[in-house]
Amino acid sequence: MPTFRLKQFALVVLLTSIWINISEVFRYFVLIRPKVQAFFDYEEGIAAMNPGIFAIWGAWDMLLTAVLVFVFWIYAYAFGNNTRSVFISSTIVWASVFVIFWVATPISGLNGKIKH
Repeated sequence: MPTFRLKQFALVVLLTSIWINISEVFRYFVLIRPKVQAFFDYEEGIAAMNPGIFAIWGAWDMLLTAVLVFVFWIYAYAFGNNTRSVFISSTIVWASVFVIFWVATPISGLNGKIKH
């Protein structure tokens, strides 16, 4: 029976988070930021980037990576460590995050429009 190894879990989360952060930063600066800034006519503060925002991105990516790795570990424990387990567990986590993002985005946009 496989056991949960915290050191192994932490190492996988760390390495995966580094890879995801590098790819996300590249995607943001090369694909997303220029389009957002062009759409808003290069106004000040649009798509701004600073160490605080990078830290939040890093923490968020690491949290999501930890959830993904943990869900995979549980799924692989129950159904076997194979490609199918990787695909299904990552799809479950992606769909969950995607749905939460698209539910939370319109709600956060109402923040300035709600009268207290």
